Amino acid sequence: MQLSAVAPFGFKDFPEPQTLAFIREQGIVRVHVVRDYEHTLPAQRIRRMLDDQGMAAESFHAEHGPQVDLSSPDASIRQKAVDLLAREAEVAMGIGATVLVAHSAGAEAPFDPARGESLRRGLETLDAAAEQMGVRFLIENMPPTYAYGQDTGQLARDIQAVDSPRIGLCFDTGHAHMVDRAPARHILGTKGFLHYIHAHDNDGDADQHLLPMTGAIDWPPIGRAIRQINADPIFCLEVFESIKMLRKKLTPSWWQNLRGLLHGRAE
Repeated sequence: MQLSAVAPFGFKDFPEPQTLAFIREQGIVRVHVVRDYEHTLPAQRIRRMLDDQGMAAESFHAEHGPQVDLSSPDASIRQKAVDLLAREAEVAMGIGATVLVAHSAGAEAPFDPARGESLRRGLETLDAAAEQMGVRFLIENMPPTYAYGQDTGQLARDIQAVDSPRIGLCFDTGHAHMVDRAPARHILGTKGFLHYIHAHDNDGDADQHLLPMTGAIDWPPIGRAIRQINADPIFCLEVFESIKMLRKKLTPSWWQNLRGLLHGRAE
């Protein structure tokens, strides 16, 4: 698995020069760009800051929230989501990325299994836009409080129904852990569709985005599950902790355990 990391832009707690330099210091040069949507930075400026560090954007996290609901039963709402994601694709291409991560549901709400058919219709529309623009969308599994997308295996089947190389799956370890404390189980149902991993840890209750192997997730089964389905996803550290805290956590033993996880030696 190739190692990547999230690169936040526009967040006051993560000033870009220091954050990017720290990521580069860890030997990571390809990043997953996330913007603060309330204080957006132009794509050209993001790309220039990455260039200054000798880094490149391999992917981009599209805008999400109630306004981006690909699984809404309302066709007009799904179309608005696709239109917004198409605009986000233009931003992604402006920073040099052609892969975008998008959410399968727009807001916290009671689970609705009927949304599966709605999501498939939404993804078909999104696929047409992706083909026209030359980009790829990876759909992310959701925490348990969302109306759809918590069951990663079902999400993979929804993606399979679209049958397009432009629609794939981004597996979020923290979200899966919040669903049933067994994220490795979710991976086994994604064979053939797992392309990207948002790797972060938590206590099982909150979406804390902690460094992997520093929370309550059992990581060795995750590595074994990935190998069992013969997947080779990008392993992105989607971590939102301060540089000061990360310097304490990134010990030689942590790096050794991570290498074992990535290369099949984690037990």
